Amino acid sequence: MSAAVTRKKETDMTQGSIVRHLVSFAFPLLLGNLFLRWITPFYLLSCANQIYSSALRGSGNTRAPMIIMLASFVVFRQVYLFVMANFISNEILPIAMGYPAGWLLCSLLTYTYYKKTDLSNSSIV
Repeated sequence: MSAAVTRKKETDMTQGSIVRHLVSFAFPLLLGNLFLRWITPFYLLSCANQIYSSALRGSGNTRAPMIIMLASFVVFRQVYLFVMANFISNEILPIAMGYPAGWLLCSLLTYTYYKKTDLSNSSIV
């Protein structure tokens, strides 16, 4: 039997035991479920971040929210993931907490910038 036919039999869900196929999907589904359960409470941070960023953008200040978001969501998260995976812990929970950590940093920076910025001179229309 050729390698292509053997590979097709291994990946074809109509062949073989259905239990084996269901069990092969169980672990990724479990990890996805745990990931969502862990990060769902932190979505409030993302909401706060979007509110303050949108208020700043609406006042005409678009550059600061863009820089804060890029720094938090891209630069910080990549550094966090690199340090966490290579030096601290390569487990799923600390890696998954990279999303809420980025949201928290972005929310704090955006809120701080929003409070320090004088929006009285900006007009909406």
